[in-house]
Amino acid sequence: MVRVQNKVTMGLKVLQYYTTKKWDFKNTNMTKLYSSMDDRDKEIFNFDCMTIDWHEYIRNYIYGVRTYLLNEPPSTLPQARKLLKRLYYLDKLVTFIFYGFLLWLIWTNLDVIGSSVHFVFEQSLDIQYTNVVASNDNSLSWGESIERGKAEFYRNPLCFSLWYPKGSIKSNYFHHLFCVIFFHYLPAYFIDFLLVIFRKKPFMVRVQNKVTMGLKVLQYYTTKKWDFKNTNMTKLYSSMDDRDKEIFNFDCMTIDWHEYIRNYIYGVRTYLLNEPPSTLPQARKLLKRLYYLDKLVTFIFYGFLLWLIWTNLDVIGSSVHFVFEQSKNLLTKSSS
Repeated sequence: MVRVQNKVTMGLKVLQYYTTKKWDFKNTNMTKLYSSMDDRDKEIFNFDCMTIDWHEYIRNYIYGVRTYLLNEPPSTLPQARKLLKRLYYLDKLVTFIFYGFLLWLIWTNLDVIGSSVHFVFEQSLDIQYTNVVASNDNSLSWGESIERGKAEFYRNPLCFSLWYPKGSIKSNYFHHLFCVIFFHYLPAYFIDFLLVIFRKKPFMVRVQNKVTMGLKVLQYYTTKKWDFKNTNMTKLYSSMDDRDKEIFNFDCMTIDWHEYIRNYIYGVRTYLLNEPPSTLPQARKLLKRLYYLDKLVTFIFYGFLLWLIWTNLDVIGSSVHFVFEQSKNLLTKSSS
C-alpha cells in the first residue's frame, strides 16, 4: 500500500504541475485546418471541440480505461458494483469512528486543552520587545541634524548637484508653502521652459515632484511625536559582558553625532552614489559656482520684489488704508 500510495502521490505531483498553471494555447491553426476540410474528412477526423458531448466523452473514457487499460471485461460490472457499495459503507464507518475518537479525545482532555490555550494566550500578551532608540540624554533634534548634515555636505558635495543646498525647517506652514512655490516649483518650471526652447528634454519638474512626494512621506514621521521606551534595550545592554558590548555596541550614549553624520554623508556619496573621493575637488568647484548662482538669483528675486513694491506703493498704501478703515468701522459697530 505504501508503494502504491507513493506512486499515486508522484502522479498527483506531475498532474498538479499542469492543472495549477495557466496555459494559453492558440487554436487558430486548428480552426483554419478544420474549416478547410470537406464533409467526409470532417466525419473521419472529427476534432471540432464544439460538437463534443462531455457526458458521453467521460463515459467512454472511463469505460475505455476499465476495459482496455485495466483489462476488466464488462461481465465483471455487477461484482464491481457490489464491491463499491461495500466500500462506501466501510468509508462512512471509518469516518464516523475517526471523528468520534477525535471528539472523545477533546472531551477527556478538556482541562488540559483549556489550560494550554490560556497559557499560550498569556504568553502572547507578555512578548518582550526592544526598541533600539536613542535616549533623551544624548538626543539629536531635527534642526541640529540638518545643520550638521549641511556642514558635512559642504565638505563632501556631489558632482551632479542641481542647486546649492540651503534648506531649513520652517515653523510656519505658509512660510513653507511660499518657499516651495517660489524656490522649488517656479525655478523648476523656468529651467524646463529654457530646456524646451533649446530643444532639450525637460526633467526639473519631474525631479521636483519626486522630491515633494518624498518630503510628504517623510513629513508624517517628522511632524509627529513618537514615544518609544528603551527600558528593555538598557537592561539588555547592561546584562552583556565587556566583549559582547564591544562587538554589539548599541549604547546611544557613546555616539558622537558629528562623526556619525560625517561617516553617513561620506558613505552615501561613496558607496550609494558611486562617487569616489578623487572627485571631491571637482564637486567643490561645482558647489562654489552654485553658491554664487544662488546668491545672484536670490538678489534678483528680492530686487524684483522690492521694485514691484516701490512701483505700486500708492496702490499698496491705499489697500492697507482701506483694510484699516474697514476694520475700524467693524470694531466701532461691534462696540456700539
